Amino acid sequence: FNIHPAAAAIIMEKSENSNGFLLFRTYTFPEYSDEFVSRTFYNDPGWFRKGKNILNIKQKESYLDICVDCSAKSLFNFLDESGMSLNEIDLIIPSQSPLGFTGMLRNRLGLNGNFIEMEKAGKMIYHTAGPAFALKKVWDDNRFRSSENIVFLTIGSGINVSLALYIN
Repeated sequence: FNIHPAAAAIIMEKSENSNGFLLFRTYTFPEYSDEFVSRTFYNDPGWFRKGKNILNIKQKESYLDICVDCSAKSLFNFLDESGMSLNEIDLIIPSQSPLGFTGMLRNRLGLNGNFIEMEKAGKMIYHTAGPAFALKKVWDDNRFRSSENIVFLTIGSGINVSLALYIN
C-alpha cells in the first residue's frame, strides 16, 4: 500500500479573542463500513522474538469514489449548518488519502488554489498525518495567516467525515 510512515501532532492554545475553531461536526456513513477494512496480526516465524506485527488492508475499488461522495455531501451539510457558502471559505485543508482523493474532491467541488493537495506523481505522501503536513505547508507559505475562513476536512474508514471551521 502507498502509505508512508509518518506521524504529526498539532499543539493548540486557547484564544483570547473570537478567532479559532468555532464549529466541529462528524458525519458517519456506516453503510460503507466494508469499503476499507484493516487488521493487524502478529506473525511469528518461530524464532525467539523475531516476529513482527503485520498490517493487512482490504480496500474495495469503489472506496475512493465513495470517499469523495461522502466528503462532498458532508462538506455541504457542514456549510449549511454553519450558515456559510463554499465561496466564503478561503482555504480547505483535507485528508491526503486515499490515493487520488484530493484531486477528485477538488474537481468535484470546482476548486483550485484554496484546496491543499500534497499528493505527487500518483504516490500518496501521508495517510492520517496528511492534514497536519498540509497545514504546515500553508503555514510556511503564509496562506493560513492570510485566510479568514478555513475548513479542515478529514475522512476515515467507517466511513466517517469530520470537519472543523477555523476563523482567523
